Amino acid sequence: MYKTIKDVNLKNKKVILRVAFDVPLKKNGNEWIVADDSRIKISIPTINYLLKQNCKIILLSYLGRPNGKVMEDLRLKPVAKKLKEILKTEKIIYLKDCIGKEVEKKTKKMESNEIILLENTRFHPEEEKNDLKFAKKLAHLGNIFINDAFAQSHRNYASTVGITKFLPSAMGLNFEKEIKILTKIKTSSKKPLVIVIGGVKIDSKIDVIKNFLKQADQILIGGVIGLVFLKELGYKVGKLPTSFLKGQKKDLIKKMLAELLPFVGEKIILPVDGVIKKINGIKKQLKEIDIAFLNSNGLSQISILDIGHQTIELFSQYIRKAKTVIWNGPMGLFENKKFNQGTKKIAQAIANSKNYSVIGGGDTEEAISNFKLNKKISHVCVAGGAMLEFLANKKLPALEVLKK
Repeated sequence: MYKTIKDVNLKNKKVILRVAFDVPLKKNGNEWIVADDSRIKISIPTINYLLKQNCKIILLSYLGRPNGKVMEDLRLKPVAKKLKEILKTEKIIYLKDCIGKEVEKKTKKMESNEIILLENTRFHPEEEKNDLKFAKKLAHLGNIFINDAFAQSHRNYASTVGITKFLPSAMGLNFEKEIKILTKIKTSSKKPLVIVIGGVKIDSKIDVIKNFLKQADQILIGGVIGLVFLKELGYKVGKLPTSFLKGQKKDLIKKMLAELLPFVGEKIILPVDGVIKKINGIKKQLKEIDIAFLNSNGLSQISILDIGHQTIELFSQYIRKAKTVIWNGPMGLFENKKFNQGTKKIAQAIANSKNYSVIGGGDTEEAISNFKLNKKISHVCVAGGAMLEFLANKKLPALEVLKK
């Protein structure tokens, strides 16, 4: 059992509320604005619950990957502006740091029902190291800690884990809702269970894939992750994006891939074709190509940016037979219309099937929204990594510290 917001006496308290305001931003003239406010809206019920208790609310979140440095394009100021619009109040103050004398001064003078949004916690390198001195400085600002950031609960950070050592702590309404829904899926989902994995982040998903082997009937793998599997099998898949190659634990990944390769073709299903951006000597800009052809020809100057129509049909067959489908990660470069068909067709296959469907992760959520399929999905979870890890029976650090 976990401690929830309803287990805590919050009347007139100064509450540090951890939220997952890791939202996409876009440039509008000279200023940055929130491109999608869904991650803000999911914590509104918890904020309103605290306001009814006459609480003083201090909001904590990170945004993007600033790597411990201040980045002007990753400040939370646009989030504060959007939050004012949603709550229809001016009683929201944005501060340009999350610790320090100015922050302490402002938080001490707070009035009931006032909200302060502190700056991006990832501007401090101590955040990702779960530095307890940093966590104590954050905790010093309030009386109680409420975590409503299920999407970031797999992070062992100062603002999600370390802070609980210094304050009474509980989960917020959204956090609790996600745990209840995902627990039900984990304990009573109908078989066949099909997992669809895509995207780029193999370092955070490969362990989850291994854990899912015990539960899933099939794991369908597309995106860059699918290409990495094919590369390990000896296929010459061309250039992988630099974002994949950067800073990932290559030796550990290779070891885990070696353990998973024997399951390819039975439980793990990989792409059989792909959409190519460029091949030397071929004038046509876009071309579908069989993976087997790549293996025999070794065209090194290619970029596979989507799954092809044969893979779409192969994956769709498994999806149609499934009783439960869990999906995280796009099949290709879905932001570009030339390479979004794989993601779109898989999304449609899931949406049009009669199975229970769960999708999670920012990119997958964005894709479903772009294709206007939200209402056809049984449960849309804003969490990606946290959702996968929880369903794969991995322990979430920020959840473990909330046990009663």
